[in-house]
Amino acid sequence: MHVVPMTVGVPPLHALDGAVLTLSTGGGHQLSIDLGEAERDTETVISVFVARGRLSLARGGAYAAVIQVPPRRYTEEWGEDGPRMVAQPLNIDAVSLQLWALPDTL
Repeated sequence: MHVVPMTVGVPPLHALDGAVLTLSTGGGHQLSIDLGEAERDTETVISVFVARGRLSLARGGAYAAVIQVPPRRYTEEWGEDGPRMVAQPLNIDAVSLQLWALPDTL
């Protein structure tokens, strides 16, 4: 995963377990996102906000993170019925995580 700090300050903590990204304010509140489930045939952009010390996918508050999940990749495999397209696992190295500093009022 490519991590990009967007502002100066303390960003959300982040941890990756397989394809599950967990963000935390450091104050005990966490938000987990399964990036494999978020992957689509086009790029997926997930915005994470922070308000009143809580992380949320709902608009409101300040930006905490933006996650860019690349489009799903396919390979062609041949079977008894001819060719078919098979989805490949998420390439976690191609995911971009932009982090903003958390507000000082957490």
